[in-house]
Amino acid sequence: MYEKENIRAVIEQGVECIGFNFEQGNPRFVKMYSSYSGIQPDYSSLQIDTIKKNNKILSFTNVKTFGVFKDDMPQNIITRIYNFKLTGVQLNGDEDTVMIDNLKATVIDDIVPSLDVIKTIEVNSYDDFSKALPFKGHADMIFFNFNPDLFSTQNLSKTVDALNRFVSPLPFLVGGLIDTTILNSLREIKNEAFLGLNVDSEIETKERLKDIEKLKSLQQFL
Repeated sequence: MYEKENIRAVIEQGVECIGFNFEQGNPRFVKMYSSYSGIQPDYSSLQIDTIKKNNKILSFTNVKTFGVFKDDMPQNIITRIYNFKLTGVQLNGDEDTVMIDNLKATVIDDIVPSLDVIKTIEVNSYDDFSKALPFKGHADMIFFNFNPDLFSTQNLSKTVDALNRFVSPLPFLVGGLIDTTILNSLREIKNEAFLGLNVDSEIETKERLKDIEKLKSLQQFL
């Protein structure tokens, strides 16, 4: 997410988590701005917007804020945890358990009281579920990002069945171009580890801006 008033509108719909994308080159990339000071930390784009326009500061009291990263340097992640007051991170690349453990050891207590880590697993076949197994005891949640073909009419019931049979080491989220046409089927996911859906561009009508009516429609199906 990117634009302040859009973020506020999404929060008002009662979502549990929101994400800020820090993947370099991604069109949803959230910027940092230099403080031009060796002592004072850089500003987040949300802080700059508030300072320039004298706007009301966003409140994240009732929602968890995650930074989305992919194979980034630990120092960049730590800087954004601090400046954006993140409660968690979603790691979309080849980050391993050692990296996750080191990140938590660095920031917990010194920068944040706790840090939830979501590890993304790209699912192109049901065998990819097993890639989540090594992250038990390191990450806190898994995000299964599905190839859209596995949500097609001919594969959807197989996908739901595979999720129900999978013995997950961690609570998991499901995503991958989810729309209302498949939600009835996704309601049949009965796995106790299933937390909910991770949605992004599928509820946008304009790049980087979430469509509140689309979000409401999605919530009504759940």
